[in-house]
Order: sequence, then C-alpha cells, then structure tokens
Amino acid sequence: MTNIYALLHEGKLVDAITQLKAKTENIGDWQLQQNLEEVTSTYSNMLNYIIQGYDDPEGYKLKQDLIRKVYAINDSANRLIRLKKQTSDIYCQICRNSAVNNLSWEQLIIKLETEGESISTINNSQKGKSPYSPEKEKEIIEQHDQTTATLFNKCWTSALWTKTEYDQYSALLTSENILLSDKAIVVSAVFLSLLELFDQQKLMFLFEAYENEDLTISQRALVGIIIILTRYDGRIKYYTEITSRFSLYCENKQFIHELFSILMQLQYSKLTDMVSAKIENDIMPTLSKVALKAQQDFTKRNKGTDINNLDSEEFIENGENPDWLINSKENKKTEKLLNQMYDMQKEGADVQMSTFKQLKSFPFFSSIHHWIMPFSFNVPYIVDVYHNLRPEVNNILNKLLDIAKFCDNDKYSLVQMIGQLPTVGQDIMLQQIDENTAGANLDDFTSQNTLKIEPRDKKAPTISRSYIYDLYRLFNLYPYHHQLFNPFDKKLENFSPLNISSLAPLLENYDEMLALAEFFMRRGIYNEAKSMFLFLKPQEREEDADIWQKIGFCQQKLKDPQALNTYIIAESLQPNSKWTQNHIIQVAFEQQEYNTAIEYIDKLLANDEDNQKLILRKAEALFGLDKYEEALPLLYKVIYLNENLLSGKEMLAWALTMTKQLDKAERAYKELTDNNNSLPDLIRLGHVIFLKGDTHKAIKIYSKAYRRYLVEATTEQFISDFWQYSGYLKRIGADIEKMSIILDAVRMGIE
Repeated sequence: MTNIYALLHEGKLVDAITQLKAKTENIGDWQLQQNLEEVTSTYSNMLNYIIQGYDDPEGYKLKQDLIRKVYAINDSANRLIRLKKQTSDIYCQICRNSAVNNLSWEQLIIKLETEGESISTINNSQKGKSPYSPEKEKEIIEQHDQTTATLFNKCWTSALWTKTEYDQYSALLTSENILLSDKAIVVSAVFLSLLELFDQQKLMFLFEAYENEDLTISQRALVGIIIILTRYDGRIKYYTEITSRFSLYCENKQFIHELFSILMQLQYSKLTDMVSAKIENDIMPTLSKVALKAQQDFTKRNKGTDINNLDSEEFIENGENPDWLINSKENKKTEKLLNQMYDMQKEGADVQMSTFKQLKSFPFFSSIHHWIMPFSFNVPYIVDVYHNLRPEVNNILNKLLDIAKFCDNDKYSLVQMIGQLPTVGQDIMLQQIDENTAGANLDDFTSQNTLKIEPRDKKAPTISRSYIYDLYRLFNLYPYHHQLFNPFDKKLENFSPLNISSLAPLLENYDEMLALAEFFMRRGIYNEAKSMFLFLKPQEREEDADIWQKIGFCQQKLKDPQALNTYIIAESLQPNSKWTQNHIIQVAFEQQEYNTAIEYIDKLLANDEDNQKLILRKAEALFGLDKYEEALPLLYKVIYLNENLLSGKEMLAWALTMTKQLDKAERAYKELTDNNNSLPDLIRLGHVIFLKGDTHKAIKIYSKAYRRYLVEATTEQFISDFWQYSGYLKRIGADIEKMSIILDAVRMGIE
C-alpha cells in the first residue's frame, strides 16, 4: 500500500482519499471523518461539473485546496494515533500535560511580562546590588523558567493553529514587555512544532519572525524556514501563499546571502561526526604524543640541571636558540594540527562537539527548552553556580564566555562543569584560561546579553552558526533525541537547492550557487558539487576555465570517465595551467589513455626538460603502450641526471627485461638487490635468470627470496609478487607452467 503522503505528493487525490477514509474510520474521530467527507463531496461535484462539459478555470486551484485539506486531515489522524499509542513518547507526554494546564493565554502573557520585568531588573543590576535577596532572585528565576517551559511546551505540542492563535503568537513576538530570550524560545518552539506537524500558519509565522529587528530571533526563524521547507519539500508546492512569500523574499539580497550561509552551515553540521572522529582519532592523539615527547625531551635535556639557573649562553655557544625546548619538527607538526583545527572551526566545523558531548548529563538538560535557550546566568542551576563562584573566577569566566566561540548550549555545560570543580580545580583551569586569553581586555566585557556592534552581514552568520550547533546537540544528545525527527540525519537529502524543489528560487543566484558548489567540493561532497557546477552551464570561454577545472576535479574524485574530456576543455581555455595539465595526466593514466598522457607530459617537459618525475611518468606511459624500446633512452637520461634514483633503476631493469636484453637486465637487478633490500626486485632477478634458461640458478634466487619473505613478509605476499607480472613474462617467452612447478619446489624447500 502506497503511503498517503506519497500519493498526495503526486497529486493522486482519489487514491489518497480512499486510504485515508479507512484510517479515519479506525480512529473513530467523527470530526476528521466529516472533514474528509466534505472534501470527497466537493471533489466529486467538481469532477461531475467537468465531465458535463463545463470549463472551470478555478478547477486547478480547487484541487490544490482539496489536496491541502487532505494533507491536514492525514496529519491530524497520524497525530491522534501517535498520542494514543506512543504513551512513552516525550512529545506525547508533554502534549497530555499541556492539555490539562489550566493557564489561559492571557494569564500566561501576564506572567511572562511580570517575570520578565523582574528578570530584567536582575540582569541590569550589578552583583550584590539587586533589589531582591538571593533567595527571592532564585524564586523569580525558577518561576520564570517554569513559565517559559509552559510556553514552550504549549507551542511545541500545539495542533493546527487557529487564526486567533496565530494572532496571539504574532502579538507576543512584537510585544515590548516580553524578554527577547522568551521570544527566541517561542520561535524555536514553533520550528520544532512544525517538524512534528506541518502547519501553514506556523511557517508563515516564521517568515514574520525573520523580519524581527533582533538578529537572534531573525536568524532562528530563517534556520527554521530552511529546514521546514526541506522537511516538507514534496507538499510545499501546493501552498501558494508559502511559495509566493518565499519567492518575494528571494528578491532581497540580504535574505539570499544569509540563506546560503545557513545552507552551508547546515550541511557542514551533517559532517560533525566525521569532524569529531578526525579530532578524536587523529588530531588529539597526535597532539598528546607531541606534548608527551616534548616533556620527555625537556626532562632528558635538563636531567641533573637546575632549570632556574640554566645559562642560556650554554645554548648559544652550541648554536642553539635557548627558546628551543621542543624539537622544531614536532613544533611544526603541532602548529600544523592546531592551524588545521583553527581553519576547520573558521569554516564552520563543529570542533567542540566531541568535547562537550560528555557534559550534557546535568539535570539542566532534562528539560527540552533548555537545549535551545539563549545563554544567561539567570536560569535555574546556572544562577546557583554564578552566585557561588568567587569574583575573580567570575571575571575570568565572563571573559572566556565573551570571546570564545561556544554555542549557548555549550556555555551552559561549561558553567555547570566549573561549578562542580573544587576550589583548587577552578583555580588551575581558570589560570590556564586566563593565560590563553591574556590578549583580551577584561575591561571591554559588558554582558553576555549585549552583542557587539557589528555589521549584520558579519553578525548574522555567527548567530545562526551558534544556533545550528545548539540544534545539532538537541537532535543528537537530548535524552529523548531518538524520538525526534532529526534534520541532520545523513540519510536525508543534502541541503542543496538542486535537491529541494521548494528552494528552486535560489537557483537564479549565480554567485551564491557558485560559492555553494565550491563549499560542497571542499567538503568532499563531489556528486552534489559537480551537479551544481554543471547547473551553472559554464561556457567554453576563458573566464569559465576554473569552473571546468572544478567539474573535472569532482568527476575525477567520482571516477567519472568524463573527467578527462572536461579537463581537456579547461586546458584548451587556459593552455598554460600546469595544474590542469598535471590532472589530465593523472586521469589519462587512470583511464589507460597513455597517448593523451604523453601528449600533456611533453607540454610540461617543453618548459622543464630535465624534470625527473615527468621523464619517469612518460616512460611509464610508454610501458603502458608496450613501447619499452622508446622508454629506454628516457630511463638512461633520468639515471644520468640522478644516479641514486631507485625508481628509475627499477624501471630500467624492467624495460631491459621486456626488450629481452637479459644480460643487461640481470646486471641491473643485481645492482638493485646488492644496494637495497627490495624483496620484489630479488624475485624479478630470478625471473630474468629463468628467462635466460638457467632454471637451477633461478630456483636458488627464488628460494633466497622466499626465506626472506618468511621473515620480513608472508608466504601470501611472496606468491603474489611471484605472479605479479606473469602475463608480461609470458609475452616474452616465459613458460608459465614451468614457473608454477618451480614455485612449488621453492615452497617445499627443494633447490
């Protein structure tokens, strides 16, 4: 049986109605049954009208309206089934609790305004100068948190909004007496509600919220809009009010720029597991090893020496810098890793997830609204920590929270962690923090709720990025996160306008699409990036050469056979690009197009005729074409240029073998085996001797190689290397059957 939503996505109204009728009858909700009957009757009348020959210009719009109504009926039916059957579901539990809450909307607003005024008074008071006692402050804060929880839960679990409810929430958003943090929570609650139950009015509310002057509210709304359009992409086309509103907004450059920035950040957040794995399994272990080695080197170097009386002249006399306490190679490795982490963070990688995911077990995080709450010291649990910390500790903590790039969710974790440390532990940690933030001016610190004056185009991405981090933690670390729809699930479509039809208006923005394509390419999402670059329809003109290069690069990574032709187009538009020519050579080898490889190697050699790597590469291409005679002069030249080049000598020995110059090949392989420990070269020496007809001597060489393989490698590796080039050897006269017998004799120890 086809899913009802899938039928509606395809406009199959009759099939959807048939299945939905059976569902509503099983539920036994008379209102849903009546609503569906009205839809059925209206559609039937419309069809009869058309069959009788009447032309109804409004017929298409009417069908769209009926499809929307069937969507809503099905949504409501599924919600009722969920509430009835999934009793342990956190959403259902909160929904039931909210239903029995006797607080009216008017009472809720009064409480928010009254408590908000008290919270503002507390926020604007210096520590120790609040008009309230610590006990009263705590009571106000706890009451306000309960009120915001009620507001969040009421909004999150609400059914389809009535016009009155829409107006109520809209009024709350514009009220000057409601805290901005409470408004931000409402915007997030509406977004989370939409993830559970689609509601056109709630989505229109997010559009309205985007226009709010406060960037925290605006960016939360925009993040929600993008995710919801993605979540319900198949049905959005039936809601012309939504599509028209979105298209209108897409005429605003600021909206477009912020939207593309969020698309990139949402996509990057889908890679958080990969980023965390790299940090945990690669960067941090390496940094730990470097730190341990530095400590050991320092101890060893200064063993028996009083470090306080160390005379730097002793270093200078030996030509050493007295600041060199760590090996320069290790310094460079450390610097490289730290720069890598910094660059990842700068680009939007969530480098702190791996650290803070261990700090989400505090009771504070048992309430879902705390996961998306803007940071403040005046919330339960946090206020206790703040009042109990010494002033000097608070000052340093404030500075850290002000300058560090923590999302709000992680700030709550950090404060609670510090609050649990003993005094000595706080001193040690905060001393390190103070040293690492010494460049920051503490006097510049104002309040966590006061944003620095920055242009919107710089501030907006920072706010949206932090909020997306908060959401990622909610959907992946909240105790009941498995019961929530996770928009960051890797199984879902990537955040690309090419995949999401409701985002189609974005496709008209060339520069932003180009930037998004490059973002996907840098993140290794090559198929998506390739599609975007191709969508831009580059022309065969010089200014589009770099796009052709990038298309070719993506195709190469995807093993797409078109990569070679794409690179050739790019090279024809920009003939002097060594990067393109080198990549043509790479792909030509991958596709065994050796003549093409030679053509472009010759172009590079024209300006660098003694380039050893290129000479060897050309010889390798000639090998691929069985032109070993032509390869020999190149190999002699490269050895002349560098007599210690091992790879050149090995290729020369093989070329001599394939041209049946066996005496020269034998001398070449003997020189190789005398001067290095290459096991395969010893086997190849045996092959040459065998080709010369001296079976007994060949067996001795094979046996010597086999004994070494047993010590330095494995029997399996010996057998693999023995037969590696059997096809080539057969072409120049080797008796493969006899070689098989020889191999058995060698393995049995018969010489």
